[in-house]
Amino acid sequence: MERRIYGLIVGVVVFTICVNALVLVWTKNISDNIRSLNEAWRQDAEVVLSKSQLLTQMERHFGYNGFIHHFKNYILRHQTIYFDTAQIEAVELRAALDEFDNYPLSLEEQNALVAIRSTLELYIEKLNFAFNQQTLSQNIAELDEQVKVDDSLAEKAFEVLRRNISLEFIEAQYDQKRLLAESLKQTQLGGWVFMPLLTCVALFNLLALWFCVKLIRERKMLFNATPDAVIYVHDDGQIQQVNQAACDLFGYLREEMLLLKVEQLVPQEYREQHVKDRGEFTGRSRMRRKSSDGLPIIGITKQGSEIPIDVAISSTKIGSHKVNIAVVRDIRKEKRLELEAQNDHLTQVYNRRHLDSVLLEEIERAKRYGRKLSVLLVDLDHFKELNDEHGHLKGDAMLKQLSQFLKVSVRPSDFIGRWGGDEFLLICPETGPDAALRFAYRLVEDFQFLTEGQLTLSVGVAGYDIVSDLISAQMFLDAADKALYKAKTEGRNQAQLFIGDVNSVYS
Repeated sequence: MERRIYGLIVGVVVFTICVNALVLVWTKNISDNIRSLNEAWRQDAEVVLSKSQLLTQMERHFGYNGFIHHFKNYILRHQTIYFDTAQIEAVELRAALDEFDNYPLSLEEQNALVAIRSTLELYIEKLNFAFNQQTLSQNIAELDEQVKVDDSLAEKAFEVLRRNISLEFIEAQYDQKRLLAESLKQTQLGGWVFMPLLTCVALFNLLALWFCVKLIRERKMLFNATPDAVIYVHDDGQIQQVNQAACDLFGYLREEMLLLKVEQLVPQEYREQHVKDRGEFTGRSRMRRKSSDGLPIIGITKQGSEIPIDVAISSTKIGSHKVNIAVVRDIRKEKRLELEAQNDHLTQVYNRRHLDSVLLEEIERAKRYGRKLSVLLVDLDHFKELNDEHGHLKGDAMLKQLSQFLKVSVRPSDFIGRWGGDEFLLICPETGPDAALRFAYRLVEDFQFLTEGQLTLSVGVAGYDIVSDLISAQMFLDAADKALYKAKTEGRNQAQLFIGDVNSVYS
């Protein structure tokens, strides 16, 4: 009898150990499947969403709000700004195409990219042709006919890319469903195997429930702890859920925000367009970054204050409802730091570091397209005597007055900055030396009239009708400095133009 009892006890212990081992194996298998499921979904979703974002960028840069838009405007108006903007859009499109090309692509997708590239190059060729052919007497209709481009292949290519991305997403969903079905099957099998062990099953269920409650709590904590504002919006624009960062950003209580439509978080003048954009986005896009064609995005707080923001938007379906998820980031600090990095603290014009980069860019642009370019080095006469006699506060006030005077005197396309001390540098694209000299004389006369003759300017001008490859930024600056020195030595209150070849700058 005793031997049977001991045998039963040993059998129970062995059976319990075996059951426990099976439970551990089963739970580990389920855990690994869930982990694999999540990892596979994350990888597939990242690739699809990244390609979707790139495709949206390509369509925006190429379409009738991007390159083609500026191409058409240039043909109709012959304004250089549209030519330059079209070139910029072309560069952005090429970059997006190159980034898209880094992903694993099917032969059909590769052919689609080739079609888009070839259409873009044909457009650029026609744009350059129009640029070289434009005259005041040019017949616009005739020119438009000459530069007409058949972009049907590009349209079909974009459609192919959209379709393939959609298919990739569907395939990813199918794989996830298959893996999920396998996991569910193993779970059910394990449930039937371990049904006699109700106590163990109950314990495991309680443990799983505890983990679920913990996961929900952690999700809620993370949702409210994220520094970016997160807003769930129904497809009709009604706000469904917000985190604490969203309430802090827009100045509402959570209950107040849930009574709002998302359009009430943007200024009045943008709301009608926002409704239209939201409807189009929900209908066709999965995820994109909202940029309004490069224009800043503005939000409005409960108190009516406007704030610059950056918004990433995704569209998903929860049950039978479509939901847009917006991640809103406050970029006021970034904007402020950007301005501080570019601007001179005292005069609030560009600082020397930023002017260096601007001058290099404008010289390269002038070289590339054979355009005019001039720089003006403006100096306040007798500034040292002003500081010595009236103090630095008076000197600072005059520098602010001079910078404000230059701001209202230059064209929107010109660049102005403080070069150092009492010297200011003006970069004037599309301006030849003669026109720059006339502009400099006007600055001298207007400033003398503004200060009633108490303070005057000396201006050194350096400019070229065609910027050759031999000309560098330093040559430009040295030439302007020599011209300024000549204006100073010949009596001040005047403008002088540097005259000489490139090599004479260093003679």
